[in-house]
Amino acid sequence: MKKYIRELITFSLICMISGAIGKISPLGKSVWGFMFENMIWFPVEVVITVLILDKIIAERDEARDRQRFAKITRETNPRLIATLKMNLTALVVDNSVYDPTRNDDEIFQNILTNPSKYLTDAFFNTMRTFHFVNAADQHYNFQGISYHYCSIMEKALREYQERYIAVMNDDVLEITVKLQNVLRSAGFLDFPAPNMWIVKSNWKVADGTMADTIHELFELTETLSKTFEKISIQN
Repeated sequence: MKKYIRELITFSLICMISGAIGKISPLGKSVWGFMFENMIWFPVEVVITVLILDKIIAERDEARDRQRFAKITRETNPRLIATLKMNLTALVVDNSVYDPTRNDDEIFQNILTNPSKYLTDAFFNTMRTFHFVNAADQHYNFQGISYHYCSIMEKALREYQERYIAVMNDDVLEITVKLQNVLRSAGFLDFPAPNMWIVKSNWKVADGTMADTIHELFELTETLSKTFEKISIQN
């Protein structure tokens, strides 16, 4: 609650209590009775009026801030969304092999709505080849794959926050920070272990050994969906 509203309510309560005491005192039956009665009800009317005006002003300011944020990020938001979509899809579906029949937008929507379809033994035990310009090719398991794509998404979010933090709405900041935290967890970014990225794994979804990772990936898709909703609504 804002300071001036707290002070107004405190002052109003003092007036109302004083008015009530005056009303039941002998002076309340004299010509002063009308004044004491007003001291009881008038503060209530003032507080209600101020609260309504404060809400109207707050909503107007919020709408103005949203419009400003939307105007400033009009070109950046679609690029951020495209980066997140492309890398989440690449994390789940190997895009190193060209398939003209593949619809990445459709795959992305399927990942968001039905992630369990893709979180299979084959997904967790796959090995993919990454080509680097200034280094030898590397064959990475699921941990290396997740680190690679989640680090790209986390970097894009961090740069987005640093650039627009001054005009960013609280709800957008909250969801992007949450997504950033989920990406760090799902992508093993806080505890990178490159020596483990090249080890062929043999994990089984059914035996529960991947339960925590699956939960993190579910949370990743859910948070991504909410992030797109918050960012897209600005435009």
